[in-house]
Amino acid sequence: MKKGGRLFKEVLTEGHSEKGSRERCFYFDKFVRGLWEPLFRENPESRERVALVALGGYGEGYLCAGSDVDLLFLHAGLSEGTLASFVERLIYPLWDYHFEVSYRIFTPEEALRFALEEPTFLTALFSARLVYGSEALFAELLRGLRKLVSGRAKELYLRLKKYREARLARLGEEVYFLEPHLKEGPGGLRDFQFLIWAGRIVFGLEGLEDFVRTGLLTPEEEREISGAVSFIRRVRETLHRFCERKEDRLFMEYQPEIARRLGYPPDRRGTETFMTELFRAFSTLKEAVEDLMETVEELFFPEASPKIRFEVPSPTGAFLRRIFEIQAHEGRPLDRHLKKYLRGRFFCPEELEELRKAFPSLLTEPYSLLMLRSLRTTEVLYQILPEFRPLQGKVQYDLYHLYALDEHLFLTVEALHRLRSERPDLWKELPGGLPKELFFAALLHDVAKGQPGHAEVGAQRVREIAPRFGFSGQALEEVVFLVRHHLLLMDTALRRDLEEEKVVEEVALKVKTPSRLASLYLLTLADARATGPRAFTSWKAELLEDLYQKVRKLLQARKGTPDLAQKRKALLKEISPLLAESVPLPQLEHYDLPTLKRICLLVKSFLSSERAFLAEISPRPEGYSLFVVCPDRPGLLADLCGSLLAAGFRLRRVRAFTWPQGLAVDEFVVEPFWPGANLEEWKGLLARIFDQEVDLASLLSHKSESIWKLGPKIKWESPSEIQIDQESSPFYTILEIYTAEAPFLLYEIATTITHHGLTIGKALVSEKEDRAAFILYLQTKEGEKLSAQEAEELRQKIQNQLKEVRS
Repeated sequence: MKKGGRLFKEVLTEGHSEKGSRERCFYFDKFVRGLWEPLFRENPESRERVALVALGGYGEGYLCAGSDVDLLFLHAGLSEGTLASFVERLIYPLWDYHFEVSYRIFTPEEALRFALEEPTFLTALFSARLVYGSEALFAELLRGLRKLVSGRAKELYLRLKKYREARLARLGEEVYFLEPHLKEGPGGLRDFQFLIWAGRIVFGLEGLEDFVRTGLLTPEEEREISGAVSFIRRVRETLHRFCERKEDRLFMEYQPEIARRLGYPPDRRGTETFMTELFRAFSTLKEAVEDLMETVEELFFPEASPKIRFEVPSPTGAFLRRIFEIQAHEGRPLDRHLKKYLRGRFFCPEELEELRKAFPSLLTEPYSLLMLRSLRTTEVLYQILPEFRPLQGKVQYDLYHLYALDEHLFLTVEALHRLRSERPDLWKELPGGLPKELFFAALLHDVAKGQPGHAEVGAQRVREIAPRFGFSGQALEEVVFLVRHHLLLMDTALRRDLEEEKVVEEVALKVKTPSRLASLYLLTLADARATGPRAFTSWKAELLEDLYQKVRKLLQARKGTPDLAQKRKALLKEISPLLAESVPLPQLEHYDLPTLKRICLLVKSFLSSERAFLAEISPRPEGYSLFVVCPDRPGLLADLCGSLLAAGFRLRRVRAFTWPQGLAVDEFVVEPFWPGANLEEWKGLLARIFDQEVDLASLLSHKSESIWKLGPKIKWESPSEIQIDQESSPFYTILEIYTAEAPFLLYEIATTITHHGLTIGKALVSEKEDRAAFILYLQTKEGEKLSAQEAEELRQKIQNQLKEVRS
C-alpha cells in the first residue's frame, strides 16, 4: 500500500494536461485494485458479489489533481462484516492520503431506486465505470439504468433542465464573467455533461461521435466542442495544481499564473489572450447545449417555441434586416438552423447594407441586448462592424469590471433602456425621444479600450465607423462627442473639487447645451452600471448627480452666488449667527440645508464640550459616513486617516474643511476592510492617539502586511501622475495625485506634507476603477501659496515616495 501511495503521490506532481488527468485515473485504478486484491484472495466467492464503480469525473476517466473521488460500492449477498471490510480497506487509506472521497453503498436495485429520487445521482450513473470486482453486478446495474431511462425521456430531461436552470440562476447565464466557474458556470464542464446526459436520455447516444452519426452535430462542430472541453479541462487541472486543492473558480488573481503555466506570455497581454480563448471555449459549449435543448424541446413541446425559424431564406438585405428587426422588437430567439445558416455564410456588402443602416435604430428597441448577443453568436456583427471583433472576450483587469469588454458594451446599451423608467427627467431633456446617437455611442464608447487615451482614440475611430451606419453632419458630431467625453463627468466628479466654479464652468463649456449634458450623463450612468456594483457606489452617484445639477444650472444661466446667499440666509433662521456665518463657502455650496444644520449642531456640541474631538456616524449602503470636529493642527489629516486604516476601514472619500475658529470639520466615507471593523473602537483609538498614548506610525507598520493584502488582486504596472495647479485657486496651491489604489497612500502623502511644514486646507479623495485621486489644497505655515520651487520639491518627494510604496 505504501508503494501504491507513493506512486499515486508521484502522479499528482506530474504535468497539467488532459493526458495527466487520464493517467491519474489509470494509477488510481491500479492503486485501489491493489488494496482489494488481498481481500479477494482471502474470500474468493466475494469476487462475484461486490464491485467498485467509479462515478463522476473519475468514472469518465478524468481525475483532476484536486477533484473529489466519487465511488459506488455495489454488492449482492455479502454479510455486513465482509462488506464493511471491503469499504474500509479502500476508504481509510484514501482519507489518510487526504483525498475527498464521496461514496454510496447499494445493491443494483437500491441504486436505481435512489437514482429516481435524486437527479444528481442519476446523472452520476451515466458516467459509471467498473474499476474492479463483479462484472455481472455492474452489467445488472447498466441494464437497469437503460430500463429506467426508457419511457421516461421527457420527465428526466425536464429534471435535468430544471437543475441546469437553478445552477445558472446562481452563477449567471453569460459566459463573459471575469471570474468564471470552470465546472458549474455557463459553458463549463457541467454544461458538457448536460449535453452528453441529455443526448443519452432522449436519443440513446453515448458520446459525441454518436451526435455526428445521427446528424445532431457536424464533424467540424464535434471538433470544436472536443477542443473546447479539452482546453477547459487543462485549465482546471492547472488551477487545481496551482492552488494545491480543489478550486473551480478562476479568480482574477490566479489568471496570470495559470496563463503562464499554460504557455502564454508572462504579461498582461498573455493573460488577456488566455482569458479570451477560455471565453470562446465556454461559448462553444454553451451554444452546443442550447442547440440540443432546442432540438429536444421541439420534439417534446412543438407548439411552445416562439423562435424566429429557418424556412427558405432569401439571401437579400431585406431578409437579414428583418431577422434582427423582429428579434430586437419582439424578443424572439433565433432557432438553431437559422443561427447555423447565418454563422456559416459570408454576406456581400450589398446584402449587409440594409441591416447596417437599420442597426442604430434597432439599438433603441426593447430587446436590443438579445439582438446584440445573437449578432455576436452568428458573427454577423463582425461583418457589419469588423472593428468589434478584437473586443470579443477582451478582459479588463481592474477591481470593478465584472464582464469582458464586448459584454460590458452590450450591457451599457441595456442599462440605457433601464434608465428610461428610472430617470425620465433626463430623457425629457433629449430631443426626439430615444436618440440613436446615444445608443450607438454607448455600444462603441470603449472601442479603443486598452490603448493610451482610449477615449480620444475611440472618438477618432468612431468618426470613421459611424458614417457607414448613416450618421453625418450634427448626428455624427454628437456620436463622436459622446465617445470622446464619456469619461468627462465621472472623472470630474471623482477627481475635482465641485465647489470650484472653474471646474463646473469647464464642463459646461465642453457640453454647451442641457440636452447634450443629459445625453452624456445617461451614458455615464449606463457605463457605470454595466461595469459592476463597485463602479457605482452611492457616494459616487451623489457626486455625479451633484455635478450634473451644477452644470445644468449654469447652462440654464442661473447664478450660483444668490443660491449660496439664500442658503446661508435659510441657515441663519435655524442656527445661531456665529455658527451659520462660520461655514466656509465651499462647505456651504457642497451640502444641502439639512446636512449643514447637522454639521453646525455638531460643531456647537463640540464647542460646549471638553472633548478632544467629536464624531457623528451615519450608516450608508456600502459602509459609513462620519463627520469629525476637532481643533485643526499640522498632521491632523494624517492622524485621522491613519487611525481609520488601523481600525480596519478603507477611505473611499475624504473632504476636509477648516473653519475660521481654527476647527477642522471633516467628512469621511469609509468601508470596512473586514466584517469585525468597528467605528466605536476607532473612536477609542483616536482618543489614545490624540493623548499620545499610541504611536500611530508604529501601529500601522504592524498592520501594514495584512492591510496591503486587501489591495488590488492583480498589480499591473500603472504610472502615477502628479500635477501642481497654481491657477485654479487664489489662496491655495492645488496638488493633484493620480495613482494605483493602495490602502496607505493618503496617510503616507499627508505625513510627507506635514513634514514639509505645509498645511492642508482642503482635501478631496476618491477612486475610479483601480486608480485613486488625491486633490489637496496646500498652504505654507504663513498662509501663503507654495512657491514654484517649493511645489516642485514636494512633487519630486511624493514621486519618489510612490515608487518606494510600489516597490
